Amino acid sequence: MSAVPAASSAIFSAFPDRFQRDASGTLVSIDSRPTNFEREKRRELRYGLSFLLPLGGPKLTVGGDGNAAVASFRPAAADSVARLQVTASHSIALRDDIVIRPGLPVVDLLNGGAIGVGGGRGRHLVNASTALSGKGYGVRLTGLYRSGSSTFSGAGTSVQRLSFEPILTASVRTFVDLQTLAPARGWLKDTRLSLSVDNISGARQRVVDPNGFTPLRFQSAYRDPIGRTVELELRKVF
Repeated sequence: MSAVPAASSAIFSAFPDRFQRDASGTLVSIDSRPTNFEREKRRELRYGLSFLLPLGGPKLTVGGDGNAAVASFRPAAADSVARLQVTASHSIALRDDIVIRPGLPVVDLLNGGAIGVGGGRGRHLVNASTALSGKGYGVRLTGLYRSGSSTFSGAGTSVQRLSFEPILTASVRTFVDLQTLAPARGWLKDTRLSLSVDNISGARQRVVDPNGFTPLRFQSAYRDPIGRTVELELRKVF
């Protein structure tokens, strides 16, 4: 299910009742309520890795009874062991096409087709994250990469190819339980301070036509008006 895509000859043919024109033929309104498509076929290859590494471990102690030295290992306290976790995945789109209504052409999202202003589908999607956590604290850094795509916009003689450039974004989240900073302060028990920054660099995907210009409706501020988001949270459990 999807909202009615941007106007094109295929969309006009599939949903003639969704586009209202006045007596002069000027488009005056569009009904963009979600609708079901006839079918969609997708095929992709996905692989990834993940590992968890404890930072800390058993400690070697050496002692004796006066006659001989004795070495022994003492397990580290569970509370003192930090953990480093790394994950990454890569998805390669092999097929992604849609039939909007019976009798209409197939919309190939990997080769210039689109069902909305977001453009077609990039062939590559990479997700990665690194997290460090311990008793009462943690930090996670995540990254997302989408490869570029293209689509054809408009209808009739005004069709033009738009290029959606690759985009890389990164986000970070960190937290600390305040009682770990001041153990003697009992009133800080179950109090957590968190800081999150989404899209650290404020990156926005750039869309250009064959002349290198960005059409008005594809301006970054319209497609992603928020960009970077910073959130500070103080939570107390009673």
